Amino acid sequence: MSEVTALMVIAKHFSMMPMYYNKASELGDDPVERLKLIISAEIGNVIYNKSFEKPLNPILGETYEAHGQDGSSIYIEQISHHPPVSGMLVEHENYKLQGSMEWSIKAGLQSADVDYIGQRKLTFSDGGEIICNIAKDKIYGLFMGTFGH
Repeated sequence: MSEVTALMVIAKHFSMMPMYYNKASELGDDPVERLKLIISAEIGNVIYNKSFEKPLNPILGETYEAHGQDGSSIYIEQISHHPPVSGMLVEHENYKLQGSMEWSIKAGLQSADVDYIGQRKLTFSDGGEIICNIAKDKIYGLFMGTFGH
């Protein structure tokens, strides 16, 4: 049984982002390069969503706090039980990330589709903003054949 809650998994997702977010905050005059860094941060953090050990379900009102490598403050709270929705806030002097995420899992005999419902809004100290959805996930070959993720 896992000792990790879903809120801890979300906090781990932000562990590499400070490096990318701080660099992106310096590129206010180049929105394309800024967007590339944000996409790189998302790709770099995929590993934290790829565990087959199911985290513990957080209870309504449960909170989790952490700090990023750059001193950012990470706050996460379970804001709904059914459907399960987690709210998040990451604050740093160069950026602020806020949003919510709901896991929607559709399991079949050989595969599972995971939809991460919700948006995140990243606001930089210069006023620039990026709003993004969270990518979907598909796991297949669960019992037979070639496994894929």
